[in-house]
Amino acid sequence: MKRSQKVGRACAVVPVVLALGVGCSSNEPTTTAGGATTTSKAAGTSAPATTAATATTVPATATTPGAVRIADYEFVPGDQQVKVGEKVTWTNEDEFAHYVKSDSGIDLDSGSMKQGGTYSHAFDKPGTYAYHCQIHNIMKGTITVT
Repeated sequence: MKRSQKVGRACAVVPVVLALGVGCSSNEPTTTAGGATTTSKAAGTSAPATTAATATTVPATATTPGAVRIADYEFVPGDQQVKVGEKVTWTNEDEFAHYVKSDSGIDLDSGSMKQGGTYSHAFDKPGTYAYHCQIHNIMKGTITVT
């Protein structure tokens, strides 16, 4: 077996290397486990590997008024506007627990929410309510009630 054939087979076995932009020394197309075809340039060139499959990134946005997603250590959206009497529901989509807590300490207190957990609160007075994750203090948000 020629060296170029061995290298080509190594590329097929280790598609992660291609995803990181590290090519093999062969110019032969290689099919990954997902069925995408990649082509790598010879070693030492600056051209990255190309792929037929494309990754889709879904923006982290809430789609329902009054809905706040907890994803990637963020409240999404971080600032929410609702009317007096409307309910806001937080849903934890992270694999780690989070805890919705008012900065003032009196309005919001979800307790620890595991992945898939939800917490709802209806706001009965106008104002701006700042909150954070009591477990991860870098996570902050506000609810403005009009």
